[in-house]
Amino acid sequence: MKKVMKHYTALLLIIYTLSVCSCQQEQAIEDVTGSISDASASSEAAASDRLPELDFDGKEFRIMTFDPATLTWARAELDIAEQTGDIMDDAIYDRNRAVEERLNIEIVQLTRPYGDNDLAKMRQWIMSGDDLFEVGMEFVNNSRTLAMEGLLVDYGDLKYVDLSREWWCQDLNKSTSLAGKHYLVYGDYSISTHDNTSVLIFNKELYNNLAFDESLYDIVEHGEWTYDEMNEKLSAAVADLNGDSVMDESDRYGYVSEAKEVLPSFWVAAGETTIDKDASDIPCFQLDQDVRFADVIDGIFDLMLNGNHWYNITNVDNGLVSDIFINNQALFSHATLFAVEKLRDMDSDFGIIPYPKYDAEQTEYYSRVGGGQFGVIPLTNSVLDFTGAVMEALSSESRMSVIPAYYNVALTSKYSRDDESAGMLDIIFQNRVYDLGDTFWVTLLRDGIFRKMMTNGDRNLASAIQSVKSQVEASIAETIEGIMNN
Repeated sequence: MKKVMKHYTALLLIIYTLSVCSCQQEQAIEDVTGSISDASASSEAAASDRLPELDFDGKEFRIMTFDPATLTWARAELDIAEQTGDIMDDAIYDRNRAVEERLNIEIVQLTRPYGDNDLAKMRQWIMSGDDLFEVGMEFVNNSRTLAMEGLLVDYGDLKYVDLSREWWCQDLNKSTSLAGKHYLVYGDYSISTHDNTSVLIFNKELYNNLAFDESLYDIVEHGEWTYDEMNEKLSAAVADLNGDSVMDESDRYGYVSEAKEVLPSFWVAAGETTIDKDASDIPCFQLDQDVRFADVIDGIFDLMLNGNHWYNITNVDNGLVSDIFINNQALFSHATLFAVEKLRDMDSDFGIIPYPKYDAEQTEYYSRVGGGQFGVIPLTNSVLDFTGAVMEALSSESRMSVIPAYYNVALTSKYSRDDESAGMLDIIFQNRVYDLGDTFWVTLLRDGIFRKMMTNGDRNLASAIQSVKSQVEASIAETIEGIMNN
């Protein structure tokens, strides 16, 4: 079993303290909001990140991100123009103002439309020598391509950045490094990876109506939430509501999700990944030799396809939740934590839990992070010491203010519907996994063979692997060659 573990001990203590009961959550909002705007937050960050006293004389720090109006399925903002009263907006606003005051800089957020030939545009800006921004937000596959082409700066070379610190996502960055290089790094300056964490949401009203003996939260807490346990729940939920003997969008299902999300969410939860790393930090594609992975895939197909458990949703924005779930026609739905925010107006109560373990022998729950936005540093950046200082300060300050606001307020009191979901977040974030076949090589693997297998109900894993093996190996080799030669 391939396990990736990270224990956020200090952070989880904060989560626990602020989410013990609903009567405390109101106070949590006041406490977190107050601490974010408190002048002491900046001094705490300074003591924590050990940056020296620096004064950049009002210099602009330009971050290029996406226009939020064109990106509906992920959070794009890295700066907020003014306080709005929204907990997350105000946390980001106050963080940036604290860093601006600390370093004597001005943070400038630039935007570009999402999906408008983005890779070609980024490549053109960098190759032409245009000095447009210090850091540019970019999605996974494009970022890998830019790194392979030698167009990015290695975070490991930045004077003031300490990638060993907790605000540089330790659980994920061990996967995103390539051949010991750190062109692609996640940090707490962006909550992109938090938003892209996969969870199961369940309809509490439907669960209660089905009269199960034990609460889902207790099952998870006791370590008993497995494929077999979920299968029982799925079977009980399925119903031909209109009695026409045809299962369609008018009926009720156990689980709803886009086809591309099903297999990776469950295989990661089982402790599996499609691409590993060797001792030299080189990705390896060896699925054709992985017996347990094959067993897990069979288990997922049994879980989803036996008894019409799964409904394939095809008409929602990427990663968001279908009306099938919102209208009480499914017990479970796939969701990202970003998508959970969009359910604030759902009439029925819902809860958040991790995806299930493969079996009772598995000791830990694992949660998939299906991508995110890297803050890439273009080769045109000529102020690397300045960039390193700002990125370290933004990340450490975020750890003190933005991340607690995200966990303890935005999710556990604003969007989720019960206190127990807060405890589930502790479990979900304990072991996050970043599978390179679900991210860097998503086109060939997740969105290639695995999406097609799930859509068609095709269980022939060996054939699917062989159909892309040479392409995946060639792409890995090309990427590593490009990385090592730059």
